[in-house]
Amino acid sequence: MIKKLVSFLLVLLLAITLAGCGGPPSENIHNAVQMHLDKKYQSHIGEILDLDITNEYDKEIEGETIYFIEYKAHVKHHKDILMFFTNDKEATYTGTVRMVERGDSWYSLG
Repeated sequence: MIKKLVSFLLVLLLAITLAGCGGPPSENIHNAVQMHLDKKYQSHIGEILDLDITNEYDKEIEGETIYFIEYKAHVKHHKDILMFFTNDKEATYTGTVRMVERGDSWYSLG
C-alpha cells in the first residue's frame, strides 16, 4: 500500500513539474506586459499591482515557438498619466504579448 502511494506521489510530482515547464517565466511575462502597456500609451503607465494570465498558447512560426500570453493587468497609474490621460488612480487593462526564447533569454516581440 505504501509503495503504491509513494509511486503515485512521484508520478504526480513529475506531472506537476512537466506541466510547469515550457513558456516564459512569470517575471519575464510581467516585464513584457509592462513594456507593452508603456509602449501602447507612449509613457510609463505605472505600477502593475496584479497580473492575471487569462489565456496562453503557442504557435510554431518560421522555426520558432512563439508564446502568446493574454493578460489582465491592474495598474496604479504614474503621476504623468494622471496629469495628462486620466483622473483614475488605478485601472485594469487587457492585452496580448508575444514572447520567444532564444538561447537562454526571453524576448518580447513587438
